[in-house]
Amino acid sequence: MSRLLFTARALLDSLSLDLVPHGNGQLHDHLVRTAAYLHGWGFDDEVCAAGMFHSILGTSHYSYRALPLHDMPRLVSAIGSHAARLVGLFAVARRPVGPAHALVTGRLGLLHGGEEAVSPREACDLVSIEYANLVDQGGEAALLKELHHLPLSPMTRANDAVMRSWGSALLALRA
Repeated sequence: MSRLLFTARALLDSLSLDLVPHGNGQLHDHLVRTAAYLHGWGFDDEVCAAGMFHSILGTSHYSYRALPLHDMPRLVSAIGSHAARLVGLFAVARRPVGPAHALVTGRLGLLHGGEEAVSPREACDLVSIEYANLVDQGGEAALLKELHHLPLSPMTRANDAVMRSWGSALLALRA
């Protein structure tokens, strides 16, 4: 385990999320599994760390906030600024549509309206985190359906390596 993921896991464990319900289990276990999916698919440590914390600020589908906003510096210190930005974006994204459309438009649809400019890397990272999140909960079909309807743009073609890592199901839908 890398130093970044070790530090991230230590922070996660300190939040006492093993008793917080999430889906059919506990939030702590879901976050660890989400990061494990990303790691197994070959994503870098920053994306894995963001996956490990993807819903601790709450999301459009999960209102529990495990980390108050005033503790964001602690999160940035543990997982880095890129991963912390992904966690923050995930918290305010209109999901699963927002991250998927950001692959094409470069703009993330926000839960309460409006959009946030995101880089191609951030868009791919957010969709990857969303996919891992949904795989863990058995709901990946909704995201795959959304991605299937997106037009292929130069940005999405440039990220084919990332898309291949999501597995043959995603590539089959893109064909």
